Amino acid sequence: MIQQIVSHPQQIAAILPQYSENGDTTVILSMDGEKLVLAVQVRTFLQQLARRQAIDLDALRSNAREVTHSHILQPLAFGPAVLLCPMKVRRAKIDGDNCTGYINAHAIESLEVDGTDGTDEEKPHCKVHLYNGITLPVLLSVKTVAQQLHTAGLAEANAPYQTLLQDPAARDLYSEHTRNILSSIENLSHGLLDLLNANDNHNTILPKAYPVKKKKDRLLHFTPRPGPSKKS
Repeated sequence: MIQQIVSHPQQIAAILPQYSENGDTTVILSMDGEKLVLAVQVRTFLQQLARRQAIDLDALRSNAREVTHSHILQPLAFGPAVLLCPMKVRRAKIDGDNCTGYINAHAIESLEVDGTDGTDEEKPHCKVHLYNGITLPVLLSVKTVAQQLHTAGLAEANAPYQTLLQDPAARDLYSEHTRNILSSIENLSHGLLDLLNANDNHNTILPKAYPVKKKKDRLLHFTPRPGPSKKS
């Protein structure tokens, strides 16, 4: 099963660390909502994924670092429809434990403000809703997640494989969803950052493109775009 995942990374919706009785494991969520638990750590799985795709993981991170000017937790643009954004998804039980998972930006449908969790009540955490119907709690504010998505968009726009998009024949190989993801991320991140900077309490009335309902139903949506194609 792991070989099938690493051979078709576009099916990955999220890569999450998880504690188990046997130690630290990795949970893979697919675009179809399936869950796979692997007896390896997230770092090891990323290395396996990069090796299977003939990608130099260090070079990929270095390229992202140059573009984003971020020195920690670079987004990983593995290829079209595989844009892995680092997110804090759990609290460490022991110092040194990995708390970072990776969510595929192409799998994200919307973000929701979640003020019910977190050690700092003034900085509400975020729920990330995926197209496969799964909701992931992220221990970052919505503003920070928006910044992460914007940074990931920069990394993807400058990823080595983007040179293929200069060739019309190669460009036709990519789905409409893949070609629209950069503009969708840019619209989301710029809109959210502008609005959240104007009102950090999230009480502002947002335009229809980014509806926010009060209390528990507050949602911050992507600009409408087609979701991933479903299997027949």
